[in-house]
Amino acid sequence: MKNNLHGIIYLAISLFVIISCSPNEQKERIEVKGLDVIITPVPVSNVTIQDNFWLPKLRIYKEKTIPHSWSYLESILKEAKGISNGQKDQSMGGARWHESNIYKHLEAICYALHQFPDKMLEQKMDSVIKIIAAAQQPDGYVYIWGISRDLPEWSNVIIQDESLSIGHLYEAAVAHYGLFKNNSFLNIAKKSADNAFEHFVAKHVEKGFPGHAGMELGLVELFRATNNTNYLSLSREFIERRGHGLNGNECDAGERLDKMESRFYPLEYYQDHKPFREQCKIVGHAVRGVYFLTGILDVALETGDKDYINAAERLWNNLTKRKMFITAGAGPLSRMESFGMDYELPNDGLNESCVAVGIAGLASKMLRLKTNSEYSDVLEKVLYNAILHAISLDGTSFNYNNPLQGDLQRGNFWSCCPPNTYRTLLGIGKYMYTQTAEDIFVHLYAGSDADIKLKNNLVKIIQETNYPWAGDIKLTIKPEKSQKFNIHYRIPGWCKKYSFSVNGQRLTSLPQENGYLTINRLWTEGDIVQIDFDMPVVLMEANPLVKSDVGKVAIQRGPIVYAIEGLDNGGSVDVTLQDSAKFGFQYNSNLLNGIVTISGRTAIDKPIVAIPYYALANRGKSDTNVWLRKKIDHENSKRWDGELYRIYH
Repeated sequence: MKNNLHGIIYLAISLFVIISCSPNEQKERIEVKGLDVIITPVPVSNVTIQDNFWLPKLRIYKEKTIPHSWSYLESILKEAKGISNGQKDQSMGGARWHESNIYKHLEAICYALHQFPDKMLEQKMDSVIKIIAAAQQPDGYVYIWGISRDLPEWSNVIIQDESLSIGHLYEAAVAHYGLFKNNSFLNIAKKSADNAFEHFVAKHVEKGFPGHAGMELGLVELFRATNNTNYLSLSREFIERRGHGLNGNECDAGERLDKMESRFYPLEYYQDHKPFREQCKIVGHAVRGVYFLTGILDVALETGDKDYINAAERLWNNLTKRKMFITAGAGPLSRMESFGMDYELPNDGLNESCVAVGIAGLASKMLRLKTNSEYSDVLEKVLYNAILHAISLDGTSFNYNNPLQGDLQRGNFWSCCPPNTYRTLLGIGKYMYTQTAEDIFVHLYAGSDADIKLKNNLVKIIQETNYPWAGDIKLTIKPEKSQKFNIHYRIPGWCKKYSFSVNGQRLTSLPQENGYLTINRLWTEGDIVQIDFDMPVVLMEANPLVKSDVGKVAIQRGPIVYAIEGLDNGGSVDVTLQDSAKFGFQYNSNLLNGIVTISGRTAIDKPIVAIPYYALANRGKSDTNVWLRKKIDHENSKRWDGELYRIYH
């Protein structure tokens, strides 16, 4: 907000709108002000990956994962074709959430085609979009599962997963439009969103809200692509409707979720137990909770509403400082796939892959609220650990659960998670940079080319690096014209020693703020920034309030969390490390598509080998473990001051 007076006026208007305006008045009175400093992501269309870590993986997802996945999506396309030809089909059965997978898959194809152009794949994508367009009803309604079963539009929106599916449709359509400048998919999304706005706001037919959050953030993305404020208004309307007991049943204890009956859940499950302004803890179904929080943040970014900003920061802090695993996964409880209580982080916890995907999106959008390495550290950690763990190295099997210990085996259980995983990883380029009109922010380090359009300049940045196996990064800066501006470089939270040089001259005493080092200079074409991050093997300890990890440590190097697997350690993963544990590391190009392994010794002087967490269970079923026993003196350790994990000394 521009100033305090404007802020007071805006909050007063917002409150009045919420309490007293009719739906049509809300449509006219929504105010789009945004934040004082506008931070935007550098679009994925402007970034290409060119390194030895990510590029081979992205190629596998394009050449193996996408072809492998079509067979699991045929039932959705059969139902869509049945609608358009008048012979309704119900091949999806009871999987009312399954439809969302075709939209995630299409979004993944968009990113794959940007990285690896393929005319045949592009034609197949276009044919699927035409099938969806033909199934869309004349009034814009497009939930295929519901249409095939002759259900009323938006009937019982809380129970059905139409809102989740449609939210993913919006995200995919925006990605398609952004990369191809083609309206075919975007028009489907706009007609659907117009239908939803008429139903929920203009005509106020339905009082409910999306039981599975996701449509909220999809609507804001659609607003960003079209500038139609109705879509932003509907997203905010859905958020405001929560917290008034429209569905569910109060629990005896706020965080203890027990399923009441097959289709009736407690209020917390839907984040409906309190208005979002009063929520201090992220609770309920973990995917829903992260998506809902992302929707709050999206509205905050576009309106500048302080209530939304405060709620986003408050719930982010609870998530990342009380309820997140060291791999940046979350949602440990099998009962209702939910968050637990603060610090309830069992190592055999569920950790659904879709939660990790949601956290990546959430963290990247927190970086649009303000630039802080707290957010980009989480973004990096979840990409390199929890999300990568969810897909096999060959790209054809997946994990729904991502525990930190146990006897693991990958499979092909086709749920919501597989396409969510590979669409996120194929789109990794969109997470690397943000910018203002005059500043550039570097969040992730990976070999890549990026074109960044500043207010008065076009800047190309070429990254060359062997990250995450090594901490040296070379960035070549190529502005279209010589100009003075800021480039802000993230200092990873795991790095305690580093150096920067420009054109061979080492820099000292550079300004830093919120974990970013700023270089302000007259940039000319060919300037070279060399960064060296020290990347030792470290042991991490958890806050003593995390009961599952008391007396244990985890191995980490750079952004990579390590684990031991029975196959490498004589079948046993129940080990105690030496008190003065020392570790070596070595790159092995012939193991697990090329990884750095870490070697050490146990308390009884037996060798152990650790591999990256993401690479576990790629050689068959195997016992695994992240947290290893070690004597820790918590009495003499420094105060934790809100930290969840830190380097053990």
